[in-house]
Formats: sequence, C-alpha cells, structure tokens
Amino acid sequence: MLSFADSYEFYSSFAIWPEEVRSDLRAGVKAKQQGNLALSRRLLTQCVVYIVGVYVVSHVRAKSV
Repeated sequence: MLSFADSYEFYSSFAIWPEEVRSDLRAGVKAKQQGNLALSRRLLTQCVVYIVGVYVVSHVRAKSV
C-alpha cells in the first residue's frame, strides 16, 4: 500500500504525459494493479498508439516545412 505522499507523487507524475492520454494511462495502471491485465493492456496500448501517432505527425510536418 502506498502512503499518501507516495500516492500523490505517483499520480502527479502523470502530469508529464499529454492531457489526451492521462485518464487512459491512469486507468491502465489501476487496472494492472487490480489484476485486470486485458483491460490494462488495451488502455496502455491506446496511449502508446496516440503518442506514436503524434510523434510521427509532428516529424512529417517538420520535414515538409
């Protein structure tokens, strides 16, 4: 069990991620902690796909300028 301070630090660390993926990221981690690995995998995969998509789009735009 995490203490309040550890829990706060853990969940506040999600602030470095884009706002668009934070809720899925938190839910994915929570699902993993609860043993729901299928849901966790689905949610965390959605986050990765989003981040990779943003990265690819930004690099394609940068090269076209």
